[in-house]
Amino acid sequence: MGSLLLTITMFIGAFENAYKVALPLHVQDPLLGKLYNNYPAFVCSLSYANPFGFPQLKETNTNVAYKGKKYDGGIRWHYFGIPEYREDTLSTGLDWAIAHWIKVGCRVHDYILSIKTQEFTTTKHSVDYGLLATVTPFQRLSCTLFTNNIQHYGDDEYITPTTIFSCDADIFDGCGIEYTLLYNGDIQQCIWIKGYITRHVSVLVGYSKELELSTAGVNVAWGNILLYYMLQHHSFLGNTHRFGITYAGAGYVFPAHSEYKQNTAIKLNIQTCSQQELIALGIAPDVLCQRIIKYREMFGAVSTRSLYQLGFTTQQIRQLQEVTCNYCDDDKDEKKDYHKKYQGRTYISKEEQNKKIKRLFQSMVAADIPSDVAIVLAEEYQKAGIPGILRSPLYRSLDTYQQKMVRAACGIQ
Repeated sequence: MGSLLLTITMFIGAFENAYKVALPLHVQDPLLGKLYNNYPAFVCSLSYANPFGFPQLKETNTNVAYKGKKYDGGIRWHYFGIPEYREDTLSTGLDWAIAHWIKVGCRVHDYILSIKTQEFTTTKHSVDYGLLATVTPFQRLSCTLFTNNIQHYGDDEYITPTTIFSCDADIFDGCGIEYTLLYNGDIQQCIWIKGYITRHVSVLVGYSKELELSTAGVNVAWGNILLYYMLQHHSFLGNTHRFGITYAGAGYVFPAHSEYKQNTAIKLNIQTCSQQELIALGIAPDVLCQRIIKYREMFGAVSTRSLYQLGFTTQQIRQLQEVTCNYCDDDKDEKKDYHKKYQGRTYISKEEQNKKIKRLFQSMVAADIPSDVAIVLAEEYQKAGIPGILRSPLYRSLDTYQQKMVRAACGIQ
């Protein structure tokens, strides 16, 4: 048993070094993911690995996170080991977007080491915390710096101070690159190349010279689900098979792919394009594209402000404006001329008839009512007025505060 534990300990040391640098950052920490297309979003994920083909050795990751427009929060449980020797890490994190281009956050980790044999049993706890900052100077470039063990709790040698720098860039449509550097007394580096084949499928390859580790993987995104598989090969330790599944309440779509490039030649008219044409751009998930069509049918011309109200992020709006045109300007007096230009089209006449409903929708969104709820309640108002909202099952499912905000938006107590 002693020789087995010694062997396992060697495997664990090698695997932990590989794990921190030889996985994309969004796989290690879902709060740092770039694939979420709408906010707020509930995200949960589960992954399993059989490190280096050692039969008794298991590694799992369980994550639950919430991503908002300004604040992200989540918890993670990482298990690694065998029944006789196991490591459990419980982590919590909170991120705050100070501005659209910078985000700061903190992480707290509780490391639990358990050894259980016939001769003895022991459990050891160690706690540390870390800080991170993510800067997005350009639309296609983001850099993250993370450092942990800022404070040594009792000078515990079990926690190794670690600094990680990661740079992620979409170098052109259909291809991205990620570079990770880790320093924990030694320097370890890994580079990833990601190819976005379609809006649903991407592949990635990675290599670390210091770890003598190479990786290949595939991601499949469909609706709210992301599945991935990775094969990691270590020149000495062998192969690791990794499987994972992630659910995101806002849906998934890859940020760049060949379909996107093909559709940028001719700009779409945001006021007349179909839902299928918006989906084919691959910028936003189906549910957001559907909201544009519904908004247009109910209220009329689409503006940049209305995209924010429908739940689009700043990055999505910028990408959408690159491939679409003819946005309405809510803030200028030329709005009447705009209406004359499109006189006779169905959505303009509906906008003229439903200004009050549009203001009601905007008031509910401004009161932090989710956009998908607000647009359904506005539709109920269009059909049956205020009684239609109050009788709606969706209205009754809201909490007391949200119901109060809806009534205030309707002008009733």
